[in-house]
Amino acid sequence: MSQPHRHVAFHPSPSQAQHDHAMSNIYDQDWHQPDYSTFSSNKSQGWPHRDLLNAIKNQPSSKWKALLSEQFSTPPAWHHDNIVPTILYFFTYDLIQYGGVKAATLSVSSLSKYTNIYTTLSNHPLTYIQACDHDGLMQWATTLYESIENQGDRWLIYNFLRFLPQLSVTEHFDITQFSSPFLSLSVDPFRLSVDQCFITLEALLSQSNGSALQRLFCAVALILGFYGTLRRGEVLRLRCQDIVCNPDNPCRFTLRICNTSEGNTKNKSTRFVYLVLPESVAKLVRVVRHIKRHCSPTTPLLGFENESMTSRQLHYLLPVTKALKALWGNNVRFHHLRHSGAHWLMQQGLLLAFDWDNSPFCVGDATQAMLTKQACQERFHFWLEGRDFSHMNDGLLFDVIGEQLGHSHYATTRWSYLHGIEWLPPLFLINERGFEHNELRYLLGIKPESKDVFRFLNTLTSKNQDTGTHSTLRLSELELTPYLLKKKGFKQLRQASLIQDSFEVPKDDNHFLALWLSYCTESIVQPDNRQSSTTIFNYQTKHLLKSLNTNDETIFSSLSAFWALSGRHQPISLTKQQRQALHQLGPIFVNRDNQTLSLTVRCNRDNGLRFQQVFRTPLFRCCHFTFELQQNRKSKITKNLQLLDTYFSTNKDTLTTRKVDRGSSQLTITLTFIPQSTSLFQMLYDFLMPSQGAHDEKNLH
Repeated sequence: MSQPHRHVAFHPSPSQAQHDHAMSNIYDQDWHQPDYSTFSSNKSQGWPHRDLLNAIKNQPSSKWKALLSEQFSTPPAWHHDNIVPTILYFFTYDLIQYGGVKAATLSVSSLSKYTNIYTTLSNHPLTYIQACDHDGLMQWATTLYESIENQGDRWLIYNFLRFLPQLSVTEHFDITQFSSPFLSLSVDPFRLSVDQCFITLEALLSQSNGSALQRLFCAVALILGFYGTLRRGEVLRLRCQDIVCNPDNPCRFTLRICNTSEGNTKNKSTRFVYLVLPESVAKLVRVVRHIKRHCSPTTPLLGFENESMTSRQLHYLLPVTKALKALWGNNVRFHHLRHSGAHWLMQQGLLLAFDWDNSPFCVGDATQAMLTKQACQERFHFWLEGRDFSHMNDGLLFDVIGEQLGHSHYATTRWSYLHGIEWLPPLFLINERGFEHNELRYLLGIKPESKDVFRFLNTLTSKNQDTGTHSTLRLSELELTPYLLKKKGFKQLRQASLIQDSFEVPKDDNHFLALWLSYCTESIVQPDNRQSSTTIFNYQTKHLLKSLNTNDETIFSSLSAFWALSGRHQPISLTKQQRQALHQLGPIFVNRDNQTLSLTVRCNRDNGLRFQQVFRTPLFRCCHFTFELQQNRKSKITKNLQLLDTYFSTNKDTLTTRKVDRGSSQLTITLTFIPQSTSLFQMLYDFLMPSQGAHDEKNLH
């Protein structure tokens, strides 16, 4: 409290106008894959920020914001091979809309000066995947910064790099590595409440465009980051063997944070994190552990088997970041989950130390439930071991909290994680006497002869008390401070809330689990919302999720194999034209015992083109193709072999020929399903033949 420069904090911004649209897109892959067939990745991409500058060049600054919302409501897409032009577009858009550090509105010449760095940036492309990796992004920024010799140009690049954490793709960028060591240390003061965490959790689970397992993994990543106070890399590298559920209390978990083959901890040492989750939240973590119970102990907790760390960053952490920014503002990052967890861990420890039964803070219902005496004792059970806090050496409290965060010294915890000071005095400075009228007049800026102070008290009494008696009112510092900060007129006090966000504590322990399942469907064939003539293969149905709960030890391995072979996170779809081509190829015969599909066609160019249109797609990489050419002995086989090589088979396929005395030449194509899963095979053929069904080979013979 004696060092005011530490006391920095800010609240989340209110929900943005485009909140619903932003939330609906958090699971979308918003980058363009390079089209290698046309070598588009090597073509000139252009710099879309110049369109922004040209649009405002001859317009008064008072019309700039309206111009942006009308003409530039849709930002350019991220290009897979180079996202720097898109980053510069958002940087320019931000400068036009919000101004700079000192001026709220910048001149056109200043905007041109700040954005003219595109000539330098053109020599330093940055891929989407490289940007999502912390080490890759920092290496790119270091190379860019060191390539500039002029100090003025270096400052312009530094100003551009400082913007990177505002974007979801580059939110993990660390600008301190490029800051002068002579500058005073800065803090990153944002924190989420438990209520805001629950709101974000609901948003992650209730988006219909995310697959079932992706939504579950994203939700667990949020939970581990918030309750476990874990860094991004620690969440990604957490393995199945590193999380243990307490058999006596299924809401208690022990996490082992250590060096793995994918990377090391920040201080290169191992620590154990003990967390206690609400039952409704703990069930999601237990579901993930149960799904992966037969996997190798070294398998990462989040994601499929053998899924790369880059893929897990893109599909399980990036959507969480997008949700946080959509709900609480662009300043919020995934790392703020760790800051938030550290703050509430300290709150729980101090409440135990001061022997509070309930929190004295004006917080939401879910946060208040976390700060009860019972919840605090449960959270520190790993240290208390059933003893009362008064029996402990309370001088160790800060060290115990620091160990949970992986800090060797409490100074690190205090400086970098415990922001603000408004939460500390209420714990030990209790104003028992309240405030006198003259004190309230002074604090509220009311003239001595005015009666507004009584109207203020009457308004506050009617708002916060159910009883009709106004004879006694205790107004504490904590209750008065929000009114002073908000600077609301007395007529607006009824609308002013002491609590920004509140989430009712779920009475049903299955609340979040039921919400997740409610957005899982039974239908395998689903329409594509963007293209009406296209159908999506939804193989992560409720039926498949139930099968993960069976005693089949290979089910998740088979699912992982199918996921890896059939395009990974790319959506699996069939267009109307592909279904027409499939129908023209003729009937498909199925053998469930051998998990094969087969069809017989004439070996000609038209059928070859239809075959390529349907079967040379990512979906059918999960099958091995066998071609058997039945050739009439009297006709030449050379032409058919050439057609096979051109339109049908590849080097990975099996090709056999057989000559017959009678009948025309024909080609039998057999697809053998590679993953050993009867349920996935059944889903595949149901997706191919949703209406009439495939012919059963066993019944025909």
